[in-house]
Amino acid sequence: MKEQQEQENKKNDRKIYMRFLIFLLLSGIVGYFVGMATRILQATAGTSIGSLLDTAGRAMIYIVPALYLLMHLTAAIISFSIYGRAKKKAAHWDGEDEEYIESVEASLDIPVIIGNAIMVLNLLLYTVVIYQADHVEMSQLWQNILTNGGTVLMILGYIYEMAVQKLVVDLEKKLNPEKRGNVFEIDFMKTWMKSCDEAQKWKHYEAAYHAFRITNLVCLVLWLLCFIAQFAFRAGLLPVFCVSGIWLVLVLSYSISAYRLEHGKNSSFGKVTKEM
Repeated sequence: MKEQQEQENKKNDRKIYMRFLIFLLLSGIVGYFVGMATRILQATAGTSIGSLLDTAGRAMIYIVPALYLLMHLTAAIISFSIYGRAKKKAAHWDGEDEEYIESVEASLDIPVIIGNAIMVLNLLLYTVVIYQADHVEMSQLWQNILTNGGTVLMILGYIYEMAVQKLVVDLEKKLNPEKRGNVFEIDFMKTWMKSCDEAQKWKHYEAAYHAFRITNLVCLVLWLLCFIAQFAFRAGLLPVFCVSGIWLVLVLSYSISAYRLEHGKNSSFGKVTKEM
């Protein structure tokens, strides 16, 4: 029985090795043809790529600010509307119907998700707006509108995002008196997690591991894009360094935390890091 299991394991290992080799081969082939296509495009298109990008850049000085404003307005309307409906439903809870209150709490997660995404997009679009104001030729009036208006919009965006999250957390604490934490404190998530039960913590841990795996894949794709951009658009090494730095922090923080959790704080690794 043991020998049969070993044979099956070896057979499965051979299949895994073969798939991995095929993946490496296909990746190399795709990379080769992408590189060739980039060089051919540069040679045949010449300055037309630059002029096309310049035209697109001029159009974006009007499109990006409009999208920036529309994003905040849409997110604010959706978030406050969902919170308002959830608050009304929570007020009619009899204190016993678990399915009813679970549906209310599930709807409260949506404004939080929107707020988390908007916080990142807020910085991204603000950076694009300021870059446009500084690098694209435009009138002084429009430059001032982009610079001052973009800054005000970024600040107001963060204010309403924090306000929505504060309202959601306060309602959650009202529905679950054991919950603790204030969104304005630095270690809010740490305090909040301590007040969660084991089942809730496990769900958060599963979500964190899923995020780690997805981010690993995204970092690989971003590195590839940055690598190609070095030759296609003369992007330089900074994008590659930024992506690789984030990727390295992600991998090391996960690996070190997993090691410490598995082997304890008094492990040999912990002793070595303390000595360093």
